[in-house]
This record gives sequence, structure tokens and C-alpha cells, in this order.
Amino acid sequence: MRDDGLLAGFEGCTLAEFHHADHVRVAWLYLRRFITALQRFAAANGAPQKYDDALTCRYLASIAERMRGEASWEEFAAANPELLKWSAGVSYEDLR
Repeated sequence: MRDDGLLAGFEGCTLAEFHHADHVRVAWLYLRRFITALQRFAAANGAPQKYDDALTCRYLASIAERMRGEASWEEFAAANPELLKWSAGVSYEDLR
């Protein structure tokens, strides 16, 4: 199955089968699309050097670790204000 078909079936809840490898593939596809879009956004704004893969991955991991079933972005933001403040030299430990 092609990537778009897998994502459409996943999002539409129409897949007849969904195995562990499919789960990993769907996660990889979403992350890849996000990272590619973020790189493209930085480049389009004249700052491709601002994209930092390691930092992006740390932030994504920190966001995932902190998600606790909030019903809205506002609830998540209120529970995690430190994630919304940028500081140069941030480390993974700072995000925990």
C-alpha cells in the first residue's frame, strides 16, 4: 500500500488490518511530513540553518511525554508553559 493510501485508511478507520509495522510506518510518515514541512518553512523564510534536527526531535519527544489527554491546545499550553518559551541553548533535560 502506498503512503497516502495507508494514511487515508488510518485516518478514515477503514484499514482491514493494522499491524505493529503499520503503526511504526504511520508514525514515521507523520513525523517525516512534519520535519520536512518545518525544514521547508525555515528555508522559505531565509533561515534554513535555523532548523536543528536534534532539537526538533527533543521537543517532539517532550511534547509526546507530556500529552495527558488534554481536550484542547489551550489546556496543553496551560499545563506546559515552559515548552512555549524559547531559550537559546535549551537541552533535553530542560524540556523534561
